[in-house]
Amino acid sequence: MAEATATVESPAVPTVSIVRNLGVIAATAAIMVVTDYVVLHLLLLTMFWGPVILIGIPIALVALPIAIIGVSKHLTGGSHTMGAITVSIVLAVAGVYGYQSGALSLFGDINPTAHLLLCVLSAVTLGLFLGPWPLRGAGVAAAATLVALVLVLPTSGERAAVEHARAEAETQRQNAEARQQVTEHFLDQRAFPVLAESPGWRNPKIRATGWDAMTWMVNDVGAVATALVLAPVEESEDTTLCAYIGRPGDGAPADWCIRTGAVWTRADGTGVAYIDGGRAVAIKAADEFTVAQAGGSSSATAADIAALATSVRAMTDAEVETYILPVYDGVNTPVIDAPDL
Repeated sequence: MAEATATVESPAVPTVSIVRNLGVIAATAAIMVVTDYVVLHLLLLTMFWGPVILIGIPIALVALPIAIIGVSKHLTGGSHTMGAITVSIVLAVAGVYGYQSGALSLFGDINPTAHLLLCVLSAVTLGLFLGPWPLRGAGVAAAATLVALVLVLPTSGERAAVEHARAEAETQRQNAEARQQVTEHFLDQRAFPVLAESPGWRNPKIRATGWDAMTWMVNDVGAVATALVLAPVEESEDTTLCAYIGRPGDGAPADWCIRTGAVWTRADGTGVAYIDGGRAVAIKAADEFTVAQAGGSSSATAADIAALATSVRAMTDAEVETYILPVYDGVNTPVIDAPDL
């Protein structure tokens, strides 16, 4: 008797099952997108009516797994309850984290791409429970990708830090450009401080703003005078020079300010002003506050002012570069200590 030979074929991948399960995953993704959209709007409504978050959102989160179970039963005949509940929890946890951290927002607005990816990856994770093995592998990959996505998406705090750094860099750039412009203006106008060169005098403090400059001058016995420089100044403006050597209570300039040629002098000799090369120079005895500021002990005398008037000189470009330019900031330039001048 001839022996019967039986042929055993390898079981094929259940194509119909995969297609149906893919249908469940696709439907789950759609349901999750709708749920995500509803929850987002419910969160917006809580700004106007707080109880929404206590009523509407729990209902939406309970309806999500019920809808997934219903789709699964319809397409595959099985409810896959554990899978439906698990992926619903995954979506809820990722959504809460993304909402709280700002990872699902884009410059303060909803980031639709991130929300869509969140829903799709959560839905594909359902493949772990649906099978067969190709879909289980896809579920594992989707779960890993979802975790990576949540961790990689920048939070609102991180985006704010980046934006702050960008704004800070832009502010520094603009400040640098503005400082460069005012520095160039200062060098063009040449409103440089003047320095006392009379024997026994030094210039411990200077300041320059671009429009005016001040020098505190102290001699060996502690007498203090100041020299104010303004530039540019027209020769026709010399009638205003008395204002720069006046003191409170002086009254009308005609009573105390005397013109001799191109020079205006206080009647008591403690102040002198003139225009030289497009700049006004006003030298006067310091008041009590300025004496203390300069570290002196008394105001300069009329003889001191007369000697200074014929001996001061403008700072050189090299001196300006050494003492002023490193801290120059227009009207915000500080008083500069220069004990060696």
